[in-house]
Amino acid sequence: MALTLLGESEYTDASNTNGTIAIPGAAVAGDLCIVCIGADDTFAPTPSGFTSFAFNSNRAQEARGTYRVLTSGDITTGTVTVPGDGNFNGNRVQIWFYSGQDTTTPINTSTTFDDQPTASDSIFTWSTITPTVDNCDILLFGVGRDSGTSWTTTPGGYTQDMNQPGGYLAGVAFHKSQTTAAATGTLNATLVGGVYTVLATITFAVAPLVIDASATPATLAL
Repeated sequence: MALTLLGESEYTDASNTNGTIAIPGAAVAGDLCIVCIGADDTFAPTPSGFTSFAFNSNRAQEARGTYRVLTSGDITTGTVTVPGDGNFNGNRVQIWFYSGQDTTTPINTSTTFDDQPTASDSIFTWSTITPTVDNCDILLFGVGRDSGTSWTTTPGGYTQDMNQPGGYLAGVAFHKSQTTAAATGTLNATLVGGVYTVLATITFAVAPLVIDASATPATLAL
């Protein structure tokens, strides 16, 4: 079964108000919901019912990756709840929905990167990862304190999902399908019209469900 991105969304908040995100109509129980939260001053919690798979805290800048396998109750409700921010500086939340993911280990691998430059910087960096199976989707998420106006020199071949360069907290996210289990290499995006003083990013791979074609089917008794 092919790994399929069913939809994506983003949420921002500066009033400590949780967000309600619609689940795509094509989603069914067993599909995957990924929520990445970026926040200032240590307010990137794990949403209720989600599993945290990556966490990066750099001084007062946090980025967290979480996932949840959707239940029949989620499908009936039609929404998932993502956390609002606990302080005035705001947060950045990116949500992806997938079908066809590995049911045992949907997040194949992940890593984090943080930077607190001696002089303000404008380049967001994501560390390399190497998936262990073919046909993963590579996802990038990052937040930086302070802000700009837009992005340039984004990672080649990636689709930009989050585009939040402004406000007190700049946030950005990308995804790309990768056919081979090869290293992604270090990736960069440049914040235009501004700089950051603290950065936290997450690189991770969503794995497809791999069926062992060599497995011998069970023999039915006659």
